[in-house]
This record gives sequence, C-alpha cells and structure tokens, in this order.
Amino acid sequence: MVSLTIALPVLAIAGAILGFNFLRRHSPRPARPAHTAGARIVSEPVNTPTYADCGHCNRSFRYVLWHSGFSDSAYAYCDTCGMLALLDLWRVPESIRKRSPFGHGEIEQSAEEYLSSCSCGGHFKKGSSPRCPYCGESLSSDLMAGAIERNAPGTAKGWRWQRTWSGIYCIAVEDPDNPNTLRFLKDPWTST
Repeated sequence: MVSLTIALPVLAIAGAILGFNFLRRHSPRPARPAHTAGARIVSEPVNTPTYADCGHCNRSFRYVLWHSGFSDSAYAYCDTCGMLALLDLWRVPESIRKRSPFGHGEIEQSAEEYLSSCSCGGHFKKGSSPRCPYCGESLSSDLMAGAIERNAPGTAKGWRWQRTWSGIYCIAVEDPDNPNTLRFLKDPWTST
C-alpha cells in the first residue's frame, strides 16, 4: 500500500499536469436538466485545428478526438449522417441506468432505444461510424490513423490510434454548414 505522504504529492503533481485537482473535495454534479424532446446540435468552437482528409472525396475537415475514459462518457454515431452522440456517464437518467449498462466507450446495443433520433432522422446505434462532413461517406478508422497519429502529441511517446470506431476514443467532425463548430449532441436521452 502506498503511503499518503508519497501519494498526495504525486496526485498533486499529476493533477497539475493534467489540469485536475485530485485533492479537493468534489461536490456532487448538478441534477440533469429536464430533457426536451429533440436534442440540439451543440456548437462548440474547435480550439486546436486538427485536420484529416476524407478517403473518398479527398476534402479536408476538422475533427476533435475524445477519450471517453478521461471524459467519463459513452458515445454512439448516427447510422445515417455519422453525428456523434456524447453521453455524460454522470448524467445517465436513473431509470435508464437500471435497464441498460453504460461504460466508457461505445454504447451497448440495449442502450440504443433510450437515445433520441438524430436531427437528420437517423438513429444513434452501436457499430455506426463517423462520416465525412462533405460527401457523407463513412470514414475509415484505418485511413484516419495517419492523420490522428500525426496530430496526437502522445504519438511521439509511443501512443497509437485504436483503428476502430468502437473503442475508447471517438471523434466529432466539423459542421459543414459552420466550419468552426463541431457536430455532436450532448446527452440526447429520450423521455422516460
């Protein structure tokens, strides 16, 4: 067992590097706001331009890579347009949590029925993949590996892309109608 005299400074240093304060008391997260039918597209600026090229139309687009373990989230992609649904694991409604397991990474098939439809009319499903924001074709996780690894700082230290859309990482791509924003839905739960 690690002594607290060693563990506390290590946690403080790790927290400073990662931007967390492991030593403060965590207050409970606020209650999830009441769901309104039809989740909206969250429009967040892309802070660091991270670009990739579509393997089909060769157009360049911005994307952001998320680690669902570090962000305490699960995810799914729309089966029609490839939009990302990002699910905060701290805000899964209790009535849904009792019926379907949630963990870091892609959702289980049993969770699909608890997600609202995408704004395009598609559905967030296990096994779906992100799509090019311009031509709409599914992005190849193998072809994206070059761009993802080139843009990831951890690659220099040996990190490698998972080469699948069903692992711990997920991506949101830019909105073709507003190139400075990402297309994803945050917590698109159905009314239960």
